[in-house]
Amino acid sequence: MKLFKEAGMTTTTQYGLRNAAILDSGATIHIFNEIARFRNYRAAEPGDVIIIGQGHVPVLGYGDVQVQVTRWDNGSSILRLRDVAHCADFATNVVSLDRLNDEGICWDNGADWQWEFDGSV
Repeated sequence: MKLFKEAGMTTTTQYGLRNAAILDSGATIHIFNEIARFRNYRAAEPGDVIIIGQGHVPVLGYGDVQVQVTRWDNGSSILRLRDVAHCADFATNVVSLDRLNDEGICWDNGADWQWEFDGSV
């Protein structure tokens, strides 16, 4: 559930992408909102934040997260993301395309394949 406050009114709504993971070409770090998805979890340093627009979201910790992905041959594999920021208040989970590219994982939205995977990120 997400609470929204606007003009003195508070409403509760379920955000459809809350549990999804989106690929973000502008993100410089992977961000996930559900602590149960993390492995090798460690607390963040005091003051660690993610800057978003004119505001910020506190980072509660860091760890590894596994994401199931569909391969080019329609099979599935597990993509292991390392040093993922845990931000419980984030509206959705974000996979950084920049971080993936740094690890040799590519996305081609003009072809029939989505990614190449040769290890953990």
